[in-house]
Amino acid sequence: MPTPPNPTILVKTYLDRVEKDLKAGRATEHTHRAALSTLLEGMLSGAHATNEPKRGKYGAPDYLITRDDVTLGYAEAKDVGVSLAETEKSEQLGRYRAALPNLLLTDYLEFRWYVDGEKRQARALLGEWDGHKLTRLPMGPADLAALLTGFAEQKPQPIGSALELARRMARLTRLVHDVALDILKQREASDTLRGLLAAFRETILPSLTEAEFADMYAQTLAYGLFAARVDFKGGHFTRQGAAHSIPRTNPLLQKLFYTLTGPDLDEEPYVTLIDDLAALLAQADMAEILTEFGTSDRQDDPIVHFYETFLAQYDPKLREQRGVYYTPTPVVDYIVRSVDALLKRDFGLVDGLGDTGKTTFTTSDDRGQRVQKEVPRLLIMDPATGTGTFPFQIIRLLRDRFAASANAGQWPAYVREHLIHALYGFELMMAPYAVAHLKLSMELEGLDMPGETPEQREQRQDQAVKLGERLNIYLTNTLDDPGHEAVRLRGPFQVISDEAVVAGRIKADYPIMVVLGNPPYSGHSANKGQWIDDLLKGTVRMKGKVDKARRTPGNYYEVDGEQIKDRGGLKWLQSDENKFIRWAQWKIEQNGHGIVAFITPHIYLDGPVFRGMRQSLLSSFDEIYVLDLHGNANRKERSPDGSKDENVFDIKQGVAISIFVRRIDLQNKKCVVYKQDVYGLRGEKYKYLFENDVLTIQWKQINPEPPRFPFKDFEDNQTYLNWHSVKDIYSPYGDPAPGILTTHDSFAISLSREGIIENLEKLSATHDEASARKIFKLCSQDQWDYSSARSYIQSNSYTSSITEVLYRPFDLRFTVYDSNVAVHLRRRVSDNMIHPNISLITNKSVEGRKDWEHVFLSNKPVTHHSLSIKEINYQFPLYLYPTRGGSTLLTPTTTWPIDAQERTPNLSKTFIVALMNATGLPFRAAGGEALAEPPQPRTAQNSPEQPRTAQNSPEQPRTAQNSPEQPRTAYGGIYARRRIPLHLRRATQPQLPQPLRRLPPHGLSAYSVA
Repeated sequence: MPTPPNPTILVKTYLDRVEKDLKAGRATEHTHRAALSTLLEGMLSGAHATNEPKRGKYGAPDYLITRDDVTLGYAEAKDVGVSLAETEKSEQLGRYRAALPNLLLTDYLEFRWYVDGEKRQARALLGEWDGHKLTRLPMGPADLAALLTGFAEQKPQPIGSALELARRMARLTRLVHDVALDILKQREASDTLRGLLAAFRETILPSLTEAEFADMYAQTLAYGLFAARVDFKGGHFTRQGAAHSIPRTNPLLQKLFYTLTGPDLDEEPYVTLIDDLAALLAQADMAEILTEFGTSDRQDDPIVHFYETFLAQYDPKLREQRGVYYTPTPVVDYIVRSVDALLKRDFGLVDGLGDTGKTTFTTSDDRGQRVQKEVPRLLIMDPATGTGTFPFQIIRLLRDRFAASANAGQWPAYVREHLIHALYGFELMMAPYAVAHLKLSMELEGLDMPGETPEQREQRQDQAVKLGERLNIYLTNTLDDPGHEAVRLRGPFQVISDEAVVAGRIKADYPIMVVLGNPPYSGHSANKGQWIDDLLKGTVRMKGKVDKARRTPGNYYEVDGEQIKDRGGLKWLQSDENKFIRWAQWKIEQNGHGIVAFITPHIYLDGPVFRGMRQSLLSSFDEIYVLDLHGNANRKERSPDGSKDENVFDIKQGVAISIFVRRIDLQNKKCVVYKQDVYGLRGEKYKYLFENDVLTIQWKQINPEPPRFPFKDFEDNQTYLNWHSVKDIYSPYGDPAPGILTTHDSFAISLSREGIIENLEKLSATHDEASARKIFKLCSQDQWDYSSARSYIQSNSYTSSITEVLYRPFDLRFTVYDSNVAVHLRRRVSDNMIHPNISLITNKSVEGRKDWEHVFLSNKPVTHHSLSIKEINYQFPLYLYPTRGGSTLLTPTTTWPIDAQERTPNLSKTFIVALMNATGLPFRAAGGEALAEPPQPRTAQNSPEQPRTAQNSPEQPRTAQNSPEQPRTAYGGIYARRRIPLHLRRATQPQLPQPLRRLPPHGLSAYSVA
């Protein structure tokens, strides 16, 4: 590298111009950019320092510095006087340092240099500006010359590993995302970018946000370039020629790339970042990287690890939000081998997953005409295929089977003529979709096989399959309405609508026989389409309108035709994994027979709100095999011997593998459920899965009984279930409600009245939401709005709403009883607790292997975790205040007289009658007559310890005939029976149950409300 010509003169000329502009008094950071370009180009012989205002405006670095069309690095300029030390700490420079391997930072007087994010010791200070005069430093020119010499000579670090390539690709891709999102927000996106966003919204993702699109777009460019580089043959790899190298097995990506990387890209402010991505891939040692993909132990998936490494660097939160977690090979292997075994045993397919039989069905052609189509009779679908792990394992199983047989040479023909027409996958996210295509193409070409020895290379060549047509992995939302006709696009993005149209036909018509995979886990599902919601709920629509008189049988919201009533819990039926199970169940019902095999969270096995789901599954299938892998960190699960129990994933939810079998001759016979539990360390579970399949496990047959139909063993507890549930006892106020959920306790809860006022004043003093979020971890849900909350606080009307709340056991704190602060007030219950009252607090279930001890009393409103940090607790007030503006739910058949304090008992009359019968005591509501005289003294004939019948109890035994929700188990089995029977056994002298004796004066006294 030649020495820059006379740096002293160049720097003097540069500083003269900067000083002149500064003294003119109108200088901004943009004023000096031309001068800086001249300086850099003068001191870096042959270099070009390109400054495009459009680039800096949208979040890209201000300068691109190149020599002979090769990028040397970037420069970011701040205004004179801006602290570079503070700039170094900024989020913007953090992104630049992470993504750009060679970067300059300057305020036009000081220059700093960063290599791979690390600041070099070299620093050049040309002068100091005091607001009036520029003092020049004699060592400045020499220091700058040395710094720029090092900058120009900096060579990119060689990339010899897949994970290093993933990390460096992710950093650049993140910058592309940020710039693309910025121009979209500022409404200055190009026609190409706006057209692509509109195309995705019209065909696949109608609710796609600009941020989600920017993510999809950036990752599409990154993985399109990566796929092209893998298949690139000779020459110099650039983004302009990338589309030619993308395999024809992925026509969507190939055709999109002709548009996205063509001449139009030259006008985008992030074009140089895309070119840098291409250059990064060009210099990567792809032969070495592909060697990593050819693993020999076959217990790992390096391509998926590549993607997960990329995503963890690109956006760790996105990885978690989308449930993008690598499905361990032992799990996939167990599911695939089990499905293969069941196809042979139960469906007469001697070749299992390798069956080559044919069938015909009716579908639509491109003109909308109904036609007959011949396909493999065994169609296999992974409806949330992600990176293609399950199809990958199926291909590997069948390839190994061919290799071990006398027909090894028939493998390529079998793949082309049959397998690729039998194997389907749907994926919603563009990046894993591209990875799935890449991975399956590489596997079919044998690139996943080891090739270290001549024998291995020969075997790889013999097994290589060159495909001339697409793989049946489609970019689509599985849960969309299959009957909805996709919008037909024209122009450069027609390929997107073409993909959607074919995917829609597959959903609607194809006779899928096997559905398997690992659907996304998301309790707050983003899939809110009407069609899947109707399928879950059994909603029937006629010409778009709900037919309230009809419901689809087998839906998840009913048990024996009666709606499940669980106001707080029903939302969990909307979780993504349940929607995918329902979709798979629907496809198998549509086909008439088949298998569903999923790994999902295990909460559906016994959770009370999932009882309709379990009954539906029991009605659809002949056999269900549940392998509960446990590992629930939320419940602090332990092995039965007390030792550690680990999850097979890096998640907190326990999981189970469930296989549902519907034979060809299903005639509504009783479904048989088999279950086995696997506890222990992760490695032990992996070993168990590798060594077993569905036919080798020693299953325990269980008998899911109504009304809960649990897929677990339970002891006989009919006496317990026949007593009144807490929900029944406190039924006048409606379905139980949880405690207050602020969603931002650091802001809405304080130890003192003064503390909560201080919190509110801090938020009031902020000028925008971003600054408020730097002080508090504020609610991110739609139910809370920063501007509304700030206006409410500034109105000074909150002081009268400051109230005590039970935050934890024996821990009273302060909040403001208003949704602008405490967000989810649960007013239906909490309104009754801001008046003199007392309440019972308990929870639906107990997490972990521990005894029940979850009950408390409070005379204040409570939070949803007042009782336990793990379980959500529910509050049952003793009194309701229907005339004081509360939102209680009362009906004429359930109300008691209202007393002088404007309150009424929140106690079920049915329960009171049963209690009177059991104790011999009368019950009198304040201001009213006695409900009834005490019954006769108890004898052996009417003792409540005898089975209750019409002769000895005013309440009939609850059965499927006289109670639609039997037994009432929605509240975790927390029944009054745990207390009452201890006293009922004393037949001679009826006494008040101990818990009621201890109530304060405004509580119950001798079973009357006073």
